[in-house]
Amino acid sequence: MKACLVFVLLALLGAVAAFHKVAPEVDDISLPAATHVSALRGGKLPWNAPFRGMVCKLPPHTGPCKAAFWRFYYNAAEGVCQPFLYGGCQSNGNNFETIEQCKQACGDKQHFPIRPRPYGQPRMQA
Repeated sequence: MKACLVFVLLALLGAVAAFHKVAPEVDDISLPAATHVSALRGGKLPWNAPFRGMVCKLPPHTGPCKAAFWRFYYNAAEGVCQPFLYGGCQSNGNNFETIEQCKQACGDKQHFPIRPRPYGQPRMQA
């Protein structure tokens, strides 16, 4: 059990490192307090809003290993969870075993509120 918890924690840390590669202009990224190992018990990850936003914006990452597992990642541009092939190691965090886990962690476009139009923008005509 401890090995699994350590693996999950390392995966979360890897996601932060991968995010720095994708968005180097972001200076201050830290893990949320809830990512302490004791918070990972019970099978649920501590997805708080700032960390979830970072992970969900990462691209799918197959990794260098040669296995082939179907997983799901959140496609931030489309606003939906999509399948991809995962090699079995070095996940960046945007990697979920089921589409339900992906939606729970990152959401999907049907749950996003409609943003109000900026002041002064004309309404779209149907």
